[in-house]
Amino acid sequence: MERAEALAAHGNNTRDDSSTGEPSISSSLDPLIAGSQGVITKRIDLALLEGHELLSRSVERGALVGAGMVLAAVACGLPVREPSSCS
Repeated sequence: MERAEALAAHGNNTRDDSSTGEPSISSSLDPLIAGSQGVITKRIDLALLEGHELLSRSVERGALVGAGMVLAAVACGLPVREPSSCS
């Protein structure tokens, strides 16, 4: 990126090489640099999305485990009714 900015500062990024009629190296690298930045941005976005999904699933599973523990504690804490003896 710094190289592209340095080349742009010198004015070499849009000129054609007058001896061959071909674009300069710096103007050829501009699309490559822009494409690389786009790929990096998309990868960061994907990593953030995957992290968000993982966190969301973890919180959901933790809530289910917590609810199960509360239900188990309530079930174990209920008094058991003694069977009545018929005499």
